[in-house]
Amino acid sequence: MTRVKIAVAIIVGLGVLFGGLVSVVPLPGSAGGFQEIAPLMVLLVTTTIGAAILFFLGLNGFKKDFRRTYYLICAGLLSQAIGSVVYLTWNYFGVYADILMTITGEFPVVAGIVLIYIGLVRFATLLGVHGWPLKLWYVAAAFVSSAALIGAFIHVPAGNLDPVFAFTQLLVYSEMFFYALSAYLLHRLRSVANTTYKHSLLWFMIAMIVSIFGAGGLLSTAYITYSDSIESAMIGIPYVISNIMLLISGYQFNKIATTTDIPTGVKSDQLLDSITLLSSLVSNTRTIEQTLDILRRVTAAHQGNTQWNASEREKLLTVYYAIETYLVFKEPLRSFSQDQIRKMIEQRFNWSPSQFA
Repeated sequence: MTRVKIAVAIIVGLGVLFGGLVSVVPLPGSAGGFQEIAPLMVLLVTTTIGAAILFFLGLNGFKKDFRRTYYLICAGLLSQAIGSVVYLTWNYFGVYADILMTITGEFPVVAGIVLIYIGLVRFATLLGVHGWPLKLWYVAAAFVSSAALIGAFIHVPAGNLDPVFAFTQLLVYSEMFFYALSAYLLHRLRSVANTTYKHSLLWFMIAMIVSIFGAGGLLSTAYITYSDSIESAMIGIPYVISNIMLLISGYQFNKIATTTDIPTGVKSDQLLDSITLLSSLVSNTRTIEQTLDILRRVTAAHQGNTQWNASEREKLLTVYYAIETYLVFKEPLRSFSQDQIRKMIEQRFNWSPSQFA
């Protein structure tokens, strides 16, 4: 985890450093409000790229299908960083509300959140999550109908029917829509994922929710007049906060493969603690509920602090081997071998599962 902590420190440090530098950079006469928005945009770019790096660093030990899921998420974050750089560049040269700025700036941001959404759909599929947000036709219908309602009740009454303006607003709404959809998927993932994954998913979900407010602020500027400073704050600050949440999510994601809930050392009940440890490695514990029910019945019927009798020990070993087999052959996210698991058990609890066989 040391390299991850160093990476976080470097990312934040670079964002603050470059943000401070661009706030005092000499400007061309056409730069307009660049000085106000530039520090936030630079911090936005560095934290977006940084979050992608942290997620990428945490992928060791995961299966190929799950790594592809996070490759999509990382690609989405990098696409959003490209969009931010483009916006920063156009602002520097004083180009506003131009079709070129719209296509080259907003489009990579929208493409980025769509990639993140697709990655989360793959994640949900791996964990057996079901629902309409995973089905293309339902999502398309929800997007078209909601966009039509916004156009009818907000855009048309505003009186600006310029096609470039309408296209820009559609892109911004697309951003909001997929942020909301991604937040919902992350909520669903948290409902089935093991505790090990919940912290990273929680911060990721908060990041998506906060981003909705950033996109909403951008959408509202087309219909409500704000001062430059208020407009910059409404758009920039939620996105920066969101990216800080993504950095925390990336940091928590890196901890999944390196930490467990069981402290190192010899335990008073090695077999039970070994089962607890293996259970914490299962990404979706609902898939082993029947096996865990056996464990619950045994522990509920056990008498006080006495040793396990032969029947109880046999049942606990059945639970242990069932979870071990699941991790080796059926676990959808992380990759384990029997040798790896047993070596971990021996190192942490000073016993070998085979000694009770």
